[in-house]
Amino acid sequence: MRAKATSVNLPVEQLNDPEAMKKFQEAQGALTGALGRLMAVIERYPDSPQAGDALFKIAELQRAKADSLGRYSALAEQERSQWKILLDSSIASAEEAIKKYPESASLALALQTLSQSQRMLLGAELKTGPQVEEYFQSLADSTTSPSARSKILFALANYVSEQDEAKALLIMNEAYRTEIVYSPRDLDFYGLALI
Repeated sequence: MRAKATSVNLPVEQLNDPEAMKKFQEAQGALTGALGRLMAVIERYPDSPQAGDALFKIAELQRAKADSLGRYSALAEQERSQWKILLDSSIASAEEAIKKYPESASLALALQTLSQSQRMLLGAELKTGPQVEEYFQSLADSTTSPSARSKILFALANYVSEQDEAKALLIMNEAYRTEIVYSPRDLDFYGLALI
């Protein structure tokens, strides 16, 4: 459902096609409905682990929707604005999830979403590589959770590994803590930097 809910593009040549418009409106409604249901979980059960998972999923839905619009440089001005709003909302949702639920087993999902979002900003030339590194370092420095800090630094190492494997390994060595229990999701995401 998530893939269907985030795939709501309508090519210009289909604007006069009633069937295409109907499918477009259904997909838009599915996305709005999914976001609404996830927000309801957060509002009704803010202390539940499911609230954290819902917030992580909201961040990913928003990022996926921005990504489904296409490459930033190829978009019209109005679409660029929508792309940026969706991506900024995704980043804010993921950051809120990390702040409120730093011990969640779904933290890796938020960090994957943030990594993808930062790469999208980089690809759109709205950020530079050093700004992405600074972003993750600042995010790690802002958390009071040793576990979240470690995992955020692994996300930084994952990003840095694309340009400088030696530097990434140093970051990972600094971030790794034997007393922290890493989930399989954590290891899948963070292990990518080692490959």
